[in-house]
Formats: sequence, structure tokens, C-alpha cells
Amino acid sequence: MGLDDIMISFAVSVGAGIATNLIEDIRSNKNLDARMNKCFNNALKKWEVSQETRNNLHSESLNFYSDLAVFLSNPAKGINPKIKELLHLWIKEIQNDEICANYIISHKQDVANCKLNDVLVSLKNDILTTINIIAERQENMLKKQDDMMEFLQTQMQALTKDETIDQAKKLIAILRGSIAELIEDLKLTTVRRVIEEIELQYASVIENNQELRSEIAYIKGLTLLFSQSPKAIELFHEAYIIRPDVPNYMQMEVRRCLAKCDYETARKLSEELGDERYKIIVDIVSSNNSASAFAVIPENIKRDMEVRQIMLESLVVKKDANCAFLFDCEDIDLPESLKMSNIYQWLFLLSKIRCETGDFIVLSFNASQIDNLKSAQKAVNLFWKKLEETEIKGNFYLIACLHSYWNFVCTQDKSWADSFLSIDRTNLAHLKKCVD
Repeated sequence: MGLDDIMISFAVSVGAGIATNLIEDIRSNKNLDARMNKCFNNALKKWEVSQETRNNLHSESLNFYSDLAVFLSNPAKGINPKIKELLHLWIKEIQNDEICANYIISHKQDVANCKLNDVLVSLKNDILTTINIIAERQENMLKKQDDMMEFLQTQMQALTKDETIDQAKKLIAILRGSIAELIEDLKLTTVRRVIEEIELQYASVIENNQELRSEIAYIKGLTLLFSQSPKAIELFHEAYIIRPDVPNYMQMEVRRCLAKCDYETARKLSEELGDERYKIIVDIVSSNNSASAFAVIPENIKRDMEVRQIMLESLVVKKDANCAFLFDCEDIDLPESLKMSNIYQWLFLLSKIRCETGDFIVLSFNASQIDNLKSAQKAVNLFWKKLEETEIKGNFYLIACLHSYWNFVCTQDKSWADSFLSIDRTNLAHLKKCVD
């Protein structure tokens, strides 16, 4: 019986109320009792269900297991994925508590002696399979990150050994080669790890080379773009201050000025940049009648969804700005991939869908209204699936809400409602509503 197997057997047996001797033994030890309860309650806090469901199972003592047993004793409810999720979370908390974990290991024979019925055996096997799948995914992801780190470290070690190599130029080549590929694939956590390693090993080289210093600031900004946007903006500005003639830095500086409603500086920068798209973006955002100004711009720029998304982000900071005109366009095909180079297209399309569905608030479950959401459900599910292949999934709280809510409306599966209610919506406090 492996360690995971022991932990799962314990959780299922005690949860089902068939391990009375273990429960009594735990209750007799106040410290252990408290720690077991703390593990369970920590798991409850992470469980993605409604607060009411959590409260029903929250208790000061192990009597909450009798409530859990009600679920597990019913074949239909016992295999409920939300219950499996709770037990899985509880097992993880127990494994992280040395005293609790050691207690279960020392009583593994008592755990093994608990006789499980067919339903509980199935549940136990399902949880073990889930844990193995998650562990395999995490292992594969970490292996890919470690392989990339090893490859880059090998390249960096070569810089140290060969004194004839211009270290700054070689580092810049790495940043614009291997690192740029990782950024395009939205492997931003891996990029942060690599940059930290580079900064640690080559601090003096970076300090003495403006091109390298600015490029690292810019890349660090990209890695925080979807998780800590204010910090990202600071880093982009830092890169621009160091080298104000680099087009990528200038673009981000224009956007920073638009966010501050500093249209005069933004216009001057866009003219220096010489990019027609950014000149038009500044003209539209700064106009007193953005809709009319947008109507007469070239068609090829109108069709650029990245341009529309930048305009949208810049307009929402203006008082009483109307952004609805941006969504007045033909249906657009969903991109086949999710990359840094097309993520703004994705974000605009999802914003457009929000506008068309009334900002995802559904007042009834009538068929016509649900049918209108089918395309929205398809789009957000595809985006969410593609996010799984990146390292930025945890940064999109609003889209997580859309994902759960639209699936709930279209399927009327209560687990999606529980998922929606479990999202910490305090993370949305800084988001402004784009469409009135």
C-alpha cells in the first residue's frame, strides 16, 4: 500500500464513518484532533463550491464526518466530482502536516483493515487516478521548465568560460532567441525563473550595458503583464527611459500615456514612432467623439483586433467614454492558437461577446436566450482550454467567471454555479465595466 493509497483510504474510510476506532483515537488526542480539523477546514476553504455548502460541513470537531458520510453512502452522490475534489484537497493538507501524516502512516494497518463497499472503492480509485494525473502533469510541466533552465544555463556557462565572447551580446542573443520563444508561447513563469538566474549570475554585465538592462526590464514587464499590470507598466517605462528610441518600448510608453490621459505626450510619441496604427489609436482615444473619428479610419486598421483592444483599454479610463462602437464589426473567426502575438485579439473577441450577451447577466433560462449564449460558451471554453497550455491561466479572474457562468447557463449544471461562486471576485475590483 503506497503513501497516496494510505492517505486516500484514510480519507474515504473516515469520511464514510466506517473507521470508528481511528476517529475515537484521534478525538482522544486534542492536538491531533485540532490539526486534523484544521487540515479539513483548510481544504474546505479551497473547495470550489458555494459558501452554504462549505458551512454545512464546517465544524469544530470530527462530527462533520457524519455529514460527509451522507454524500459518500449514496452511490449517485458518492462519486460526485466535487466530493472527490474535497477529499483530494483534504489529503493534500494532511500530507503537508507532519504530525497528521505520521499518525496515518503509523496506523496504516488499521486503515487497511477498513472494509470499503463497491461505491467507496470506486471513489478511492477515482481519487488516486486524479492525483496521479495531476502529479504527472505537474511533473511534465516542471520537467519542461527544468530542461529549458538547464539548456539556458549551459549557454550561460559557456559565456563564463570563453573570455573572447562578448557576454552582453551573447545574453542579448539568448533573450531575443530562446527567451522570446518562451514569451510567445506564454511560458511567463519559466521566463521569470530564467531572468532571475541571469540577473543573479551577470549583475555586473547587465549594470554596464544599457541595451541589456533595458531589454531585461522590458521582458520582466511582459512576464507581469497579465498578473501585475501596474508593475509591468513601471518596467516598460524603465526600459523606455534607458533607451527611448526602441519601437517596442515606445509603443508601451504610448499606452502608458493614454492610460494617464496624457494625450499630448502620447501624440508626440506616436509621431516619433512612425507607426500609423498608434497615431490612429491616439487620435481615436483623445477625440471628443471617438465613434465618429473611428468611422473614417482605413479599413485595414479597423479590422485589426489588437488595435481595437488597445483602444478599448485606453477608453475605459476616460470619464463617460462610450466603447460600444468598437464592437460594431462582423463576426470574427477565433484564432487557432493562443500566443503572446494574438492574445489581444482573443481578449477583444471575448469583450465583444460580453457586449453582445449583455455583460453575461442572464435573467431567465428561456431557450432563445440560452441559444444566444452557445457561441459565447464555445469561445470561452476554447480560450480556457488553450490557457491550459500556458503559464498564465490563474491571471484571468473575469474570464474564469465567464467560463463558469456561461457554462452554468447553457448546461444548468449546478457544479458550474458552485465554481462561479467560489471565484474570489475581490480580484475583479480593479476592473472597470467596458460597456454601458
